[in-house]
Amino acid sequence: MLGRALAPELYAAGQTETLLLALPSRIGPPWLGHLLEAIVAAGAFSAFMSTTSGLLVAVAGALAHDVYARMLNPRTSSRGQRLAFQLAALLAGMIAILAGVQVERFAINLLVGWAFAISATSFFPLLTLGIWWKRLTLPGAMTGMIVGGISASVAVLATMYLAPLEVGVAESLVWTLLAQPAIWAIPIAFGTMVGISWLTADQVPVDINLKLLRMHVPEQLGLQTEYIRE
Repeated sequence: MLGRALAPELYAAGQTETLLLALPSRIGPPWLGHLLEAIVAAGAFSAFMSTTSGLLVAVAGALAHDVYARMLNPRTSSRGQRLAFQLAALLAGMIAILAGVQVERFAINLLVGWAFAISATSFFPLLTLGIWWKRLTLPGAMTGMIVGGISASVAVLATMYLAPLEVGVAESLVWTLLAQPAIWAIPIAFGTMVGISWLTADQVPVDINLKLLRMHVPEQLGLQTEYIRE
């Protein structure tokens, strides 16, 4: 409402991002506008810094603890794990900075959509089948995640560097599908998980029924492992 009343030219042009930044300076006297601009800037910085730092810690912790300490060097000491965490944080931060420079020219709403598309094509089929389908196997889950995530990532990269329009959305059907990969990559991920799981049916855990039972039945019923065995 304030944007439409105080900055109608930006509102009519659909420049919502610019509108949010310009609106504080148009409310009240100049000193109040500057104060509101500072508050908006501080809130924006605190928001993306907290999110970025949390993701950086999660990535570095996974690389240092799960990849390095468990797979590459299981006999490492706590000091070695701490050093691996620090190096992983530097490496992940550098990669994130380089990736951020590459996507600077794209609108934030498009980048958010791409991030959700990659997450949906890799994690959504895994969560859905892992919770509701008892024939899912480890090879099927891993292959489906890899195929879905790589499919969406390749489509996003193709849109970024090969699409004829700057925003990455072209008029043709092919480029539209590449710019919105979730609509076709999610079914591919589901199909891959189901197909590979059928081919590796002998690797289904023997206690899968018990796992699904404990996952879906309320805890108040007391259906624990010891109770079922008795």
